[in-house]
Amino acid sequence: MRRRPDDRRRRFPAALRILLVGLLLLLSGVLACRKSPEASRAEASAAPAVANPIPSGVPYEITVVQKERFPLWVSTTGVTTLDPTRQVVLTAPQRSLLRSIAALGERVPKDAVVAVLEPLASPGLRVEVRTPIAGLVLRPSARVGEIVEEGGRLLEIADDSVLWVWVRIYASDLDRVRPGTPAVVSVPGNARTFSGVLDLILPEVGPDRVAQGRVVLRDRPGLPAGLVVDVRLPVGQREGLVVPREAVVFEGTRPLVARVRLKSDGTVAAVEPVEVSLGVETDRLWEVTGGLQAGDRVISKNAFLILKARPGAAEEGDD
Repeated sequence: MRRRPDDRRRRFPAALRILLVGLLLLLSGVLACRKSPEASRAEASAAPAVANPIPSGVPYEITVVQKERFPLWVSTTGVTTLDPTRQVVLTAPQRSLLRSIAALGERVPKDAVVAVLEPLASPGLRVEVRTPIAGLVLRPSARVGEIVEEGGRLLEIADDSVLWVWVRIYASDLDRVRPGTPAVVSVPGNARTFSGVLDLILPEVGPDRVAQGRVVLRDRPGLPAGLVVDVRLPVGQREGLVVPREAVVFEGTRPLVARVRLKSDGTVAAVEPVEVSLGVETDRLWEVTGGLQAGDRVISKNAFLILKARPGAAEEGDD
């Protein structure tokens, strides 16, 4: 059936109204999605901030794990002693009254007067006793006012410019060290070190499977005799994956490091504890034999504080 022209004119306004309603709905949706700057800032301030994995105020450093050549050491302990070949005992030349004597521990130069005697056979005569070497006064054997017999011991002078250290060398290490090996000596709790040479290994191993070696320290190290010291003997080098000693934190017997993941802008995105397997320890490094790969990043300063501050650390420590 053919439609009349007036029917088309009546339907056109209705179609136009539908189109306009659709446009209005679309426009209202777009406006609803747009926010004013004030509203955006308000929402941002209300949103929870992303937690910083590094505690506030804790300085830290990040180190890239890599392979490095490091020294191998035989570590042991020893006891200092004076060189007995550099000691002299001074005696009275005749029966005398002791008028004066050097004090214990006094440092005296060569040819210094260390005692004055008055022979009983020659009252009023002054006899001086001089030291043939420079050194420290040890073990005075007489007191002022006492009678000393001829040949009687007065005191002992020790040249302390050279010091010996008798060290323990385990049988398992005897094939790794030999006379002439350099030695590094240190006092526990003191950062200062002393350089010496292992010059003798006694050809005898005791029941405890330990031999005695002698390290010689020269140039007046200033250490007292009878002091227990740490001794390290270098025995070579090897290459391995290493981290700074400060990067390793022990939770009980578990060695942990704080591995770091960075954001694209270089800031810290996350810190995670990683248990590692350790090899050789040096004065500044730990060898890592498992748990890390070359290129990993770890916290190398205040790692202990950062790991302790992580969520759940207290519960893990209680376990």
